[in-house]
Amino acid sequence: MGKKNTRQLVFLLREADGLGKSVIGGKGFGLVEMTKLGLPVPPAFAILAGASRAFLEEGMLPKRLEWQLRRGIADLEKQTGRKFGGRERPVLVSVRSGAKVSMPGMMDTILNLGLNQASRKGFADEVGETQGATVQSLFESGFRKATGAAEIPEDPWTQLRLAIATVCRSWESPRAVAYRKA
Repeated sequence: MGKKNTRQLVFLLREADGLGKSVIGGKGFGLVEMTKLGLPVPPAFAILAGASRAFLEEGMLPKRLEWQLRRGIADLEKQTGRKFGGRERPVLVSVRSGAKVSMPGMMDTILNLGLNQASRKGFADEVGETQGATVQSLFESGFRKATGAAEIPEDPWTQLRLAIATVCRSWESPRAVAYRKA
C-alpha cells in the first residue's frame, strides 16, 4: 500500500492496511488483520497514536481530528443503518485505548457512548426496558468514573470528544506509567 497521509488521524479499517501497531495500536492492528481475513468485525475506525501524542503535548485534541471523526462516524452510520445520538436505531460507540503492546486494564475505556435523552428510548425499544436501563446505567457510571464529569453531556459529539481526551490522558495515569516501567 502506498504512503499514508501524515495529516490523517482517523482511518476506517478498510483504509488502515499497512499501518503497524505503533501507528494504530495493537487493538486496531488486530481488527485490520481480522478484516483482511474476512472475519466478521463490527464497523470501526482507528484514531492514530499521533492524536494522543498531540493531546498530551498540547493539552487539547488536534483541530483536524473533528472533521475526521465526523467522517468516521458517518461511515459507521452508513454501514449500520443507525444514527449517532439518533432517536431511533442509535449507534453506540466505544472509545478504547490501543497501545502497541497490550496494557490490560491500565488505560480508560468508555463503552456505549452516544446515549442521551433522544436515543435512550429508541435503544430501549430495541433491546427492552431492562436491558436498556442496564446499558444506560453502565454507560453513565463508566463515563463519570473515567472522565470525572458530574453530568453526562447530552450532545453525543461532546461525549465523544471528552471520551477521547480521557483515554489519551489515561496514558499518563499512575497505573499506566507503573505498568510501562515494569
